[in-house]
Amino acid sequence: MKRTAKPKTEPAQLAIPETEFFGPLDALHRGEDSVIGFTRKNGETKAGMENLFSLTRREVQAMLPQIAQWLLQDAYFTVNGYNAQAPYNARATGLPNVWRKEKNLRYLNAVYADLDIGRAGESGAKGLAVSQASQMLIDLLTGGTLPQLSMTAQSGRGLYAFWILRDDDDAGAPVTFQTLAQWGEALALYKQVNRAIYKRLDCLAADKICDAARVLRVPGTAHYATGEKAFYKVTFDAQGKLVTYTLRELAAAFGVPVMAPSLPKAVRESAGVCPARAKGPKALGAARAQELVILEQWRGGFNRGQRRFCLRTYAQFLRMAGATYGAILEAVKAMASNCNPAYPSDENDETADKIVRDVLGEGFFATHKRIELARWLRVTPDEARELDLEKLAPIDATGAKPLPRGGGRQVEKAARRAALQTLIDSGGILSERDFAAALLAQGIEASAATIHRDLEAMGFKAHAARKRAGRKSSEQLELPENE
Repeated sequence: MKRTAKPKTEPAQLAIPETEFFGPLDALHRGEDSVIGFTRKNGETKAGMENLFSLTRREVQAMLPQIAQWLLQDAYFTVNGYNAQAPYNARATGLPNVWRKEKNLRYLNAVYADLDIGRAGESGAKGLAVSQASQMLIDLLTGGTLPQLSMTAQSGRGLYAFWILRDDDDAGAPVTFQTLAQWGEALALYKQVNRAIYKRLDCLAADKICDAARVLRVPGTAHYATGEKAFYKVTFDAQGKLVTYTLRELAAAFGVPVMAPSLPKAVRESAGVCPARAKGPKALGAARAQELVILEQWRGGFNRGQRRFCLRTYAQFLRMAGATYGAILEAVKAMASNCNPAYPSDENDETADKIVRDVLGEGFFATHKRIELARWLRVTPDEARELDLEKLAPIDATGAKPLPRGGGRQVEKAARRAALQTLIDSGGILSERDFAAALLAQGIEASAATIHRDLEAMGFKAHAARKRAGRKSSEQLELPENE
Protein backbone atom coordinates (compact mmCIF):
# COMPACT_ATOMS: atom_id res chain seq x y z
CA MET A 1 0.00 0.00 0.00
CA LYS A 2 1.34 3.44 -0.93
CA ARG A 3 2.24 5.59 2.05
CA THR A 4 0.95 9.15 2.10
CA ALA A 5 3.46 10.71 4.48
CA LYS A 6 4.31 14.29 3.46
CA PRO A 7 7.84 15.67 3.42
CA LYS A 8 8.80 17.82 6.40
CA THR A 9 9.99 20.88 4.47
CA GLU A 10 9.07 23.99 2.55
CA PRO A 11 9.61 24.29 -1.23
CA ALA A 12 13.20 25.12 -2.25
CA GLN A 13 15.14 25.76 -5.46
CA LEU A 14 17.89 23.58 -6.92
CA ALA A 15 21.28 25.20 -7.36
CA ILE A 16 21.38 24.14 -11.05
CA PRO A 17 18.82 24.07 -13.90
CA GLU A 18 16.47 21.08 -13.83
CA THR A 19 17.81 19.84 -17.17
CA GLU A 20 21.30 19.50 -15.65
CA PHE A 21 19.80 17.72 -12.66
CA PHE A 22 17.66 15.21 -14.57
CA GLY A 23 20.09 14.55 -17.45
CA PRO A 24 22.38 12.25 -15.44
CA LEU A 25 19.44 10.63 -13.60
CA ASP A 26 17.76 9.82 -16.90
CA ALA A 27 20.98 8.45 -18.39
CA LEU A 28 21.41 6.07 -15.46
CA HIS A 29 17.90 5.18 -14.32
CA ARG A 30 16.24 4.08 -17.56
CA GLY A 31 14.00 1.43 -15.98
CA GLU A 32 10.47 2.84 -15.72
CA ASP A 33 9.92 1.31 -12.28
CA SER A 34 13.47 1.92 -11.05
CA VAL A 35 13.56 3.26 -7.49
CA ILE A 36 16.32 5.79 -6.75
CA GLY A 37 17.64 6.11 -3.21
CA PHE A 38 18.86 9.45 -1.82
CA THR A 39 21.08 9.99 1.22
CA ARG A 40 23.17 12.82 2.66
CA LYS A 41 26.07 13.37 5.00
CA ASN A 42 25.16 13.96 8.63
CA GLY A 43 27.93 14.07 11.21
CA GLU A 44 25.44 13.50 14.02
CA THR A 45 24.67 9.95 12.90
CA LYS A 46 26.84 6.96 13.78
CA ALA A 47 27.64 6.15 10.15
CA GLY A 48 28.04 9.80 9.14
CA MET A 49 25.21 9.40 6.61
CA GLU A 50 21.43 9.45 6.83
CA ASN A 51 18.78 8.16 4.45
CA LEU A 52 16.50 10.78 2.92
CA PHE A 53 14.02 9.01 0.65
CA SER A 54 13.61 6.57 -2.21
CA LEU A 55 11.49 7.63 -5.19
CA THR A 56 10.92 6.71 -8.82
CA ARG A 57 12.13 9.10 -11.51
CA ARG A 58 8.57 10.34 -12.03
CA GLU A 59 8.10 10.97 -8.31
CA VAL A 60 11.37 12.89 -8.12
CA GLN A 61 10.19 15.26 -10.84
CA ALA A 62 6.75 15.73 -9.31
CA MET A 63 8.12 16.37 -5.81
CA LEU A 64 11.27 18.29 -6.69
CA PRO A 65 10.16 21.60 -5.11
CA GLN A 66 9.47 19.76 -1.83
CA ILE A 67 12.64 17.61 -1.75
CA ALA A 68 15.19 20.09 -3.17
CA GLN A 69 16.08 21.40 0.29
CA TRP A 70 17.78 18.11 1.22
CA LEU A 71 19.74 17.99 -2.02
CA LEU A 72 21.56 21.32 -1.76
CA GLN A 73 24.67 20.09 0.10
CA ASP A 74 26.44 16.74 0.41
CA ALA A 75 23.50 14.76 -1.02
CA TYR A 76 23.99 11.41 -2.75
CA PHE A 77 21.94 9.13 -5.00
CA THR A 78 22.17 5.45 -5.87
CA VAL A 79 23.99 4.53 -9.08
CA ASN A 80 21.83 1.43 -9.59
CA GLY A 81 18.06 1.00 -9.38
CA TYR A 82 16.08 -0.79 -6.66
CA ASN A 83 12.95 -2.89 -6.89
CA ALA A 84 10.94 -1.11 -4.18
CA GLN A 85 10.86 1.58 -1.55
CA ALA A 86 11.37 0.55 2.05
CA PRO A 87 8.02 -0.14 3.81
CA TYR A 88 8.78 2.52 6.42
CA ASN A 89 9.55 6.23 6.28
CA ALA A 90 12.86 8.01 6.78
CA ARG A 91 13.08 9.88 10.04
CA ALA A 92 14.68 12.96 8.45
CA THR A 93 12.03 13.55 5.78
CA GLY A 94 8.92 11.48 6.46
CA LEU A 95 9.22 10.01 2.96
CA PRO A 96 9.71 6.33 2.02
CA ASN A 97 13.09 5.14 3.30
CA VAL A 98 15.93 3.62 1.29
CA TRP A 99 16.52 -0.14 0.98
CA ARG A 100 20.19 0.18 -0.03
CA LYS A 101 21.20 -3.46 -0.16
CA GLU A 102 22.31 -5.43 -3.18
CA LYS A 103 19.63 -8.06 -2.65
CA ASN A 104 17.00 -5.36 -3.30
CA LEU A 105 18.45 -4.22 -6.64
CA ARG A 106 16.43 -4.52 -9.83
CA TYR A 107 18.71 -2.77 -12.34
CA LEU A 108 22.46 -2.50 -12.84
CA ASN A 109 22.78 0.90 -14.52
CA ALA A 110 26.51 1.59 -14.75
CA VAL A 111 29.99 0.64 -13.62
CA TYR A 112 32.01 3.55 -12.31
CA ALA A 113 35.21 4.97 -10.85
CA ASP A 114 35.38 7.50 -8.02
CA LEU A 115 38.68 9.37 -8.46
CA ASP A 116 39.70 10.72 -5.08
CA ILE A 117 41.83 13.62 -6.32
CA GLY A 118 41.79 17.36 -5.61
CA ARG A 119 43.12 17.10 -2.06
CA ALA A 120 45.41 20.10 -1.82
CA GLY A 121 48.54 19.48 0.21
CA GLU A 122 48.54 15.70 -0.25
CA SER A 123 51.27 13.96 -2.20
CA GLY A 124 50.83 11.55 -5.06
CA ALA A 125 47.69 11.09 -7.12
CA LYS A 126 45.37 12.41 -4.42
CA GLY A 127 47.04 15.81 -4.65
CA LEU A 128 46.34 16.17 -8.39
CA ALA A 129 44.21 19.13 -9.42
CA VAL A 130 40.99 18.40 -11.31
CA SER A 131 42.47 19.83 -14.52
CA GLN A 132 45.55 17.57 -14.25
CA ALA A 133 43.48 14.45 -13.53
CA SER A 134 41.09 15.28 -16.39
CA GLN A 135 43.98 15.48 -18.85
CA MET A 136 45.41 12.18 -17.59
CA LEU A 137 41.99 10.58 -18.05
CA ILE A 138 41.81 11.92 -21.61
CA ASP A 139 45.27 10.48 -22.32
CA LEU A 140 44.18 7.06 -21.07
CA LEU A 141 41.11 7.20 -23.31
CA THR A 142 42.95 8.31 -26.45
CA GLY A 143 45.69 5.76 -25.80
CA GLY A 144 43.16 2.92 -25.73
CA THR A 145 43.73 2.05 -22.07
CA LEU A 146 40.07 2.81 -21.35
CA PRO A 147 36.94 2.37 -23.48
CA GLN A 148 34.96 5.51 -24.30
CA LEU A 149 33.20 6.97 -21.27
CA SER A 150 29.42 7.25 -21.08
CA MET A 151 29.42 10.05 -18.52
CA THR A 152 31.84 12.04 -16.37
CA ALA A 153 31.32 14.30 -13.38
CA GLN A 154 33.17 16.76 -11.21
CA SER A 155 32.07 15.81 -7.73
CA GLY A 156 32.94 19.12 -6.06
CA ARG A 157 36.50 18.00 -5.37
CA GLY A 158 37.19 14.78 -7.27
CA LEU A 159 36.01 13.14 -10.49
CA TYR A 160 33.58 10.36 -11.43
CA ALA A 161 33.82 8.20 -14.54
CA PHE A 162 30.88 6.08 -15.74
CA TRP A 163 30.38 3.33 -18.30
CA ILE A 164 26.61 2.92 -18.64
CA LEU A 165 25.23 -0.60 -19.01
CA ARG A 166 22.60 -2.01 -21.34
CA ASP A 167 20.80 -5.32 -21.19
CA ASP A 168 21.78 -8.12 -23.57
CA ASP A 169 18.16 -8.46 -24.73
CA ASP A 170 17.08 -4.77 -24.72
CA ALA A 171 19.52 -2.10 -25.86
CA GLY A 172 17.35 0.65 -24.34
CA ALA A 173 17.30 -0.86 -20.85
CA PRO A 174 19.92 -1.39 -18.14
CA VAL A 175 20.95 -4.87 -17.00
CA THR A 176 17.69 -6.18 -15.57
CA PHE A 177 16.92 -8.68 -12.84
CA GLN A 178 15.73 -12.01 -14.23
CA THR A 179 16.13 -14.76 -11.65
CA LEU A 180 17.99 -14.87 -8.37
CA ALA A 181 20.66 -17.19 -9.74
CA GLN A 182 21.34 -15.12 -12.86
CA TRP A 183 21.41 -12.00 -10.73
CA GLY A 184 24.06 -13.47 -8.47
CA GLU A 185 26.28 -14.26 -11.43
CA ALA A 186 25.68 -10.80 -12.94
CA LEU A 187 26.57 -9.13 -9.64
CA ALA A 188 29.80 -11.12 -9.39
CA LEU A 189 30.79 -10.07 -12.93
CA TYR A 190 29.72 -6.47 -12.23
CA LYS A 191 32.01 -6.32 -9.18
CA GLN A 192 34.88 -7.88 -11.10
CA VAL A 193 34.60 -5.20 -13.80
CA ASN A 194 34.48 -2.44 -11.17
CA ARG A 195 37.50 -3.98 -9.48
CA ALA A 196 39.40 -4.05 -12.79
CA ILE A 197 38.50 -0.39 -13.37
CA TYR A 198 39.87 0.87 -10.07
CA LYS A 199 43.05 -1.14 -10.58
CA ARG A 200 43.54 0.39 -14.02
CA LEU A 201 42.88 3.88 -12.63
CA ASP A 202 45.11 3.53 -9.59
CA CYS A 203 47.27 6.31 -11.07
CA LEU A 204 44.30 8.64 -10.50
CA ALA A 205 43.63 7.58 -6.89
CA ALA A 206 40.52 5.58 -7.79
CA ASP A 207 38.62 4.46 -4.67
CA LYS A 208 38.87 0.71 -4.15
CA ILE A 209 35.12 0.15 -4.28
CA CYS A 210 33.28 -2.35 -6.43
CA ASP A 211 29.89 -2.98 -4.81
CA ALA A 212 26.60 -2.35 -6.58
CA ALA A 213 24.93 -0.42 -3.74
CA ARG A 214 27.20 2.62 -4.03
CA VAL A 215 25.94 6.20 -3.80
CA LEU A 216 27.56 9.18 -5.55
CA ARG A 217 26.90 12.90 -5.32
CA VAL A 218 23.64 14.31 -6.62
CA PRO A 219 23.97 16.69 -9.60
CA GLY A 220 24.18 20.24 -8.28
CA THR A 221 24.83 19.36 -4.65
CA ALA A 222 27.57 21.44 -3.00
CA HIS A 223 30.68 19.89 -1.45
CA TYR A 224 30.93 20.99 2.19
CA ALA A 225 34.73 21.46 2.06
CA THR A 226 35.08 23.30 -1.25
CA GLY A 227 31.65 24.79 -1.86
CA GLU A 228 31.87 23.51 -5.45
CA LYS A 229 28.78 21.91 -6.98
CA ALA A 230 28.72 18.47 -8.60
CA PHE A 231 28.45 18.79 -12.37
CA TYR A 232 27.76 15.88 -14.75
CA LYS A 233 28.39 15.56 -18.50
CA VAL A 234 26.68 12.79 -20.51
CA THR A 235 28.42 11.44 -23.63
CA PHE A 236 26.57 10.69 -26.88
CA ASP A 237 27.83 8.98 -30.04
CA ALA A 238 27.77 10.37 -33.58
CA GLN A 239 24.11 9.35 -33.95
CA GLY A 240 23.16 11.22 -30.80
CA LYS A 241 22.67 8.00 -28.80
CA LEU A 242 23.85 7.37 -25.28
CA VAL A 243 27.15 5.45 -25.17
CA THR A 244 26.33 2.12 -23.52
CA TYR A 245 27.91 -1.32 -23.07
CA THR A 246 26.88 -4.82 -22.11
CA LEU A 247 28.58 -6.31 -19.09
CA ARG A 248 30.36 -8.79 -21.34
CA GLU A 249 31.71 -6.00 -23.57
CA LEU A 250 33.15 -4.16 -20.57
CA ALA A 251 34.51 -7.40 -19.15
CA ALA A 252 36.41 -7.94 -22.41
CA ALA A 253 37.63 -4.32 -22.43
CA PHE A 254 39.02 -4.59 -18.90
CA GLY A 255 40.40 -8.11 -19.22
CA VAL A 256 37.86 -9.83 -16.97
CA PRO A 257 37.19 -13.48 -17.94
CA VAL A 258 33.52 -14.39 -18.34
CA MET A 259 32.65 -17.95 -17.40
CA ALA A 260 30.66 -20.08 -19.83
CA PRO A 261 27.17 -20.53 -18.34
CA SER A 262 26.71 -23.97 -16.80
CA LEU A 263 23.84 -23.94 -14.30
CA PRO A 264 20.86 -25.92 -15.71
CA LYS A 265 17.74 -23.82 -16.21
CA ALA A 266 15.57 -25.86 -13.85
CA VAL A 267 18.20 -25.61 -11.10
CA ARG A 268 18.68 -21.91 -11.74
CA GLU A 269 14.98 -21.19 -11.35
CA SER A 270 14.67 -23.15 -8.10
CA ALA A 271 17.76 -21.69 -6.39
CA GLY A 272 15.85 -18.91 -4.68
CA VAL A 273 12.62 -20.77 -3.96
CA CYS A 274 11.45 -21.35 -0.38
CA PRO A 275 10.42 -25.02 -0.57
CA ALA A 276 8.16 -27.37 1.28
CA ARG A 277 10.06 -29.41 3.88
CA ALA A 278 10.10 -32.48 1.64
CA LYS A 279 11.80 -30.45 -1.10
CA GLY A 280 14.30 -28.82 1.24
CA PRO A 281 17.36 -30.84 0.09
CA LYS A 282 16.46 -30.06 -3.51
CA ALA A 283 16.42 -26.32 -2.86
CA LEU A 284 19.62 -26.55 -0.81
CA GLY A 285 21.40 -28.31 -3.66
CA ALA A 286 20.18 -25.66 -6.13
CA ALA A 287 21.29 -22.81 -3.84
CA ARG A 288 24.71 -24.34 -3.28
CA ALA A 289 25.18 -24.97 -7.01
CA GLN A 290 24.30 -21.35 -7.72
CA GLU A 291 26.76 -20.03 -5.14
CA LEU A 292 29.52 -22.27 -6.53
CA VAL A 293 28.91 -20.76 -9.98
CA ILE A 294 29.07 -17.24 -8.48
CA LEU A 295 32.35 -18.16 -6.79
CA GLU A 296 33.64 -19.55 -10.09
CA GLN A 297 32.89 -16.26 -11.88
CA TRP A 298 34.47 -14.21 -9.10
CA ARG A 299 37.69 -16.26 -9.21
CA GLY A 300 37.81 -16.47 -12.98
CA GLY A 301 37.52 -20.28 -12.90
CA PHE A 302 38.98 -22.83 -10.51
CA ASN A 303 42.72 -23.41 -10.52
CA ARG A 304 44.86 -26.53 -10.62
CA GLY A 305 44.68 -28.34 -7.29
CA GLN A 306 40.97 -27.60 -6.85
CA ARG A 307 39.53 -28.46 -10.22
CA ARG A 308 38.48 -32.08 -9.68
CA PHE A 309 37.10 -31.42 -6.22
CA CYS A 310 35.03 -28.45 -7.45
CA LEU A 311 33.68 -30.41 -10.43
CA ARG A 312 32.73 -33.36 -8.24
CA THR A 313 31.15 -31.05 -5.66
CA TYR A 314 29.21 -29.29 -8.41
CA ALA A 315 27.89 -32.64 -9.66
CA GLN A 316 26.83 -33.53 -6.10
CA PHE A 317 24.97 -30.23 -5.70
CA LEU A 318 23.18 -30.70 -9.03
CA ARG A 319 22.24 -34.27 -8.17
CA MET A 320 20.82 -33.00 -4.89
CA ALA A 321 18.86 -30.39 -6.85
CA GLY A 322 17.20 -33.12 -8.93
CA ALA A 323 18.97 -32.45 -12.23
CA THR A 324 19.10 -35.23 -14.83
CA TYR A 325 22.27 -37.06 -15.88
CA GLY A 326 22.41 -35.15 -19.17
CA ALA A 327 21.98 -31.76 -17.47
CA ILE A 328 24.62 -32.56 -14.86
CA LEU A 329 27.11 -33.77 -17.45
CA GLU A 330 26.63 -30.68 -19.63
CA ALA A 331 26.99 -28.38 -16.60
CA VAL A 332 30.13 -30.12 -15.32
CA LYS A 333 31.71 -30.01 -18.78
CA ALA A 334 31.02 -26.27 -18.97
CA MET A 335 32.60 -25.66 -15.57
CA ALA A 336 35.55 -27.87 -16.57
CA SER A 337 36.16 -25.71 -19.65
CA ASN A 338 36.30 -22.64 -17.38
CA CYS A 339 39.06 -24.10 -15.18
CA ASN A 340 42.67 -22.91 -15.25
CA PRO A 341 43.82 -24.83 -17.21
CA ALA A 342 40.72 -26.41 -18.72
CA TYR A 343 40.01 -29.83 -17.23
CA PRO A 344 41.11 -32.52 -18.01
CA SER A 345 44.62 -31.43 -18.92
CA ASP A 346 46.89 -34.11 -17.43
CA GLU A 347 47.21 -37.80 -18.24
CA ASN A 348 45.72 -38.95 -14.92
CA ASP A 349 42.80 -36.49 -14.91
CA GLU A 350 39.37 -38.12 -14.93
CA THR A 351 36.88 -37.22 -17.61
CA ALA A 352 33.78 -35.20 -16.78
CA ASP A 353 31.65 -38.23 -17.65
CA LYS A 354 33.48 -40.43 -15.11
CA ILE A 355 33.12 -37.76 -12.39
CA VAL A 356 29.38 -37.52 -13.01
CA ARG A 357 28.86 -41.30 -13.21
CA ASP A 358 30.76 -41.80 -9.94
CA VAL A 359 28.58 -39.21 -8.19
CA LEU A 360 25.36 -40.67 -9.55
CA GLY A 361 26.53 -44.16 -8.63
CA GLU A 362 26.80 -43.26 -4.95
CA GLY A 363 23.90 -44.66 -2.95
CA PHE A 364 23.58 -41.50 -0.86
CA PHE A 365 23.56 -37.72 -1.09
CA ALA A 366 26.84 -36.16 0.05
CA THR A 367 25.35 -33.49 2.33
CA HIS A 368 28.43 -31.86 3.79
CA LYS A 369 28.24 -29.17 6.45
CA ARG A 370 28.52 -25.64 5.18
CA ILE A 371 31.59 -24.87 7.28
CA GLU A 372 33.37 -27.90 5.81
CA LEU A 373 32.47 -26.92 2.25
CA ALA A 374 33.71 -23.38 2.85
CA ARG A 375 37.01 -24.73 4.15
CA TRP A 376 37.47 -27.20 1.29
CA LEU A 377 36.58 -24.55 -1.30
CA ARG A 378 38.86 -22.05 0.49
CA VAL A 379 36.11 -19.45 0.72
CA THR A 380 37.49 -16.48 2.61
CA PRO A 381 35.37 -14.25 4.87
CA ASP A 382 35.97 -11.34 2.49
CA GLU A 383 34.75 -13.39 -0.47
CA ALA A 384 31.63 -14.46 1.43
CA ARG A 385 30.78 -10.87 2.35
CA GLU A 386 31.61 -9.46 -1.08
CA LEU A 387 29.48 -12.03 -2.90
CA ASP A 388 26.74 -12.26 -0.24
CA LEU A 389 27.28 -16.01 0.04
CA GLU A 390 25.11 -17.90 2.50
CA LYS A 391 25.28 -21.63 1.76
CA LEU A 392 29.04 -21.65 1.29
CA ALA A 393 29.98 -18.91 3.78
CA PRO A 394 32.51 -19.70 6.53
CA ILE A 395 31.48 -16.93 8.96
CA ASP A 396 28.89 -14.22 9.45
CA ALA A 397 29.21 -10.65 8.16
CA THR A 398 31.01 -9.46 11.29
CA GLY A 399 33.70 -12.09 10.95
CA ALA A 400 33.21 -13.03 14.58
CA LYS A 401 31.72 -16.51 14.45
CA PRO A 402 30.28 -19.20 12.14
CA LEU A 403 26.89 -18.52 10.62
CA PRO A 404 24.14 -20.26 12.60
CA ARG A 405 22.21 -23.09 11.02
CA GLY A 406 19.47 -21.86 8.74
CA GLY A 407 21.61 -19.28 6.96
CA GLY A 408 20.28 -15.78 6.33
CA ARG A 409 17.10 -16.05 8.38
CA GLN A 410 18.98 -17.18 11.44
CA VAL A 411 21.48 -14.37 10.95
CA GLU A 412 18.63 -11.86 10.79
CA LYS A 413 17.07 -13.36 13.91
CA ALA A 414 20.36 -13.20 15.79
CA ALA A 415 20.90 -9.58 14.73
CA ARG A 416 17.34 -8.64 15.71
CA ARG A 417 17.67 -10.21 19.16
CA ALA A 418 21.05 -8.56 19.68
CA ALA A 419 19.45 -5.20 18.85
CA LEU A 420 16.60 -5.96 21.28
CA GLN A 421 19.09 -6.77 24.03
CA THR A 422 20.90 -3.48 23.37
CA LEU A 423 17.61 -1.58 23.64
CA ILE A 424 16.77 -3.39 26.89
CA ASP A 425 20.20 -2.67 28.34
CA SER A 426 19.97 1.03 27.53
CA GLY A 427 16.30 1.79 28.16
CA GLY A 428 14.70 -1.16 29.89
CA ILE A 429 11.63 -3.04 28.76
CA LEU A 430 9.25 -1.45 26.27
CA SER A 431 6.00 -2.60 24.74
CA GLU A 432 6.27 -4.79 21.67
CA ARG A 433 5.03 -1.91 19.51
CA ASP A 434 7.63 0.46 20.96
CA PHE A 435 10.31 -2.15 20.39
CA ALA A 436 9.11 -2.52 16.78
CA ALA A 437 9.33 1.26 16.26
CA ALA A 438 12.81 1.41 17.82
CA LEU A 439 14.05 -1.46 15.63
CA LEU A 440 12.52 0.14 12.55
CA ALA A 441 14.54 3.28 13.22
CA GLN A 442 17.62 1.05 12.94
CA GLY A 443 16.39 -0.43 9.66
CA ILE A 444 15.23 -3.72 11.22
CA GLU A 445 11.67 -4.75 10.36
CA ALA A 446 9.79 -6.89 12.86
CA SER A 447 6.13 -7.24 13.80
CA ALA A 448 4.90 -7.11 17.38
CA ALA A 449 4.23 -10.86 17.18
CA THR A 450 7.81 -11.54 16.09
CA ILE A 451 9.15 -9.41 18.93
CA HIS A 452 6.84 -11.25 21.34
CA ARG A 453 8.40 -14.56 20.27
CA ASP A 454 11.90 -13.08 20.54
CA LEU A 455 11.26 -11.87 24.09
CA GLU A 456 9.91 -15.27 25.04
CA ALA A 457 13.01 -16.94 23.64
CA MET A 458 15.22 -14.44 25.48
CA GLY A 459 13.80 -15.42 28.86
CA PHE A 460 10.81 -13.16 29.54
CA LYS A 461 8.09 -15.78 29.21
CA ALA A 462 7.83 -16.49 32.98
CA HIS A 463 6.80 -13.00 34.03
CA ALA A 464 3.14 -12.59 35.01
CA ALA A 465 2.72 -9.44 32.96
CA ARG A 466 3.20 -11.48 29.80
CA LYS A 467 0.48 -13.94 30.77
CA ARG A 468 -2.41 -11.60 31.47
CA ALA A 469 -4.94 -11.58 28.67
CA GLY A 470 -5.67 -8.17 27.19
CA ARG A 471 -2.60 -6.44 28.63
CA LYS A 472 -1.85 -3.11 27.00
CA SER A 473 1.92 -3.37 27.08
CA SER A 474 4.83 -5.24 28.56
CA GLU A 475 6.35 -2.23 30.33
CA GLN A 476 6.30 -4.05 33.68
CA LEU A 477 8.44 -6.91 32.44
CA GLU A 478 11.56 -7.66 34.40
CA LEU A 479 14.90 -8.61 32.97
CA PRO A 480 15.58 -12.37 33.17
CA GLU A 481 17.68 -13.33 36.14
CA ASN A 482 21.27 -14.30 35.47
CA GLU A 483 21.89 -17.95 36.15
